[in-house]
Amino acid sequence: MPLVSGHIRYDVSGELTAIEGDLVPMLAGLPSSPVQLCAAAQALVILPGLASDLGVGASRAGEKHIRAASGILRALAALDDRPVDQPRPLTDRVVGTCRHFAVLSCAFLRHRGIAARARCGFASYFVPGSFVDHWIVEYRHPVDERWVRVDPEILGFEFVGAPHDLAAGEFVSGGEA
Repeated sequence: MPLVSGHIRYDVSGELTAIEGDLVPMLAGLPSSPVQLCAAAQALVILPGLASDLGVGASRAGEKHIRAASGILRALAALDDRPVDQPRPLTDRVVGTCRHFAVLSCAFLRHRGIAARARCGFASYFVPGSFVDHWIVEYRHPVDERWVRVDPEILGFEFVGAPHDLAAGEFVSGGEA
């Protein structure tokens, strides 16, 4: 992560969130609002269980081990090389985990110059009474001057009241735990 005067620059891509130059044209139609950017990332990833249920072959299971945003985008382009803002069938999405949703969201936010960071921790909303290991993304709200926690994997679902602005206690970062 780039440092300026000893401070981390969350608005600049790091090793895992950098988007290699030849992939930038795929991002031309990305929206500009933080939640819309997270929703764009959500539309590019499919969870392994759902992929299997839809007949996505075991040959693609390795996609869930891709770490960097550019690697995820390369795998996506191999399936469907249209810009990332174009809708894709579920079977033409990258097979990934919550980390993929968070890393792509963080990469898209930083690509738009929005301070963001992927967070690893525990979600309280998947299994009642339990905290399940999970990844989300945070972006720095430009007016409220606070970090807003977004779960890009569950946008549009009813696991919580506001997945675009998680309430206190719904997600606990590793450091907080």
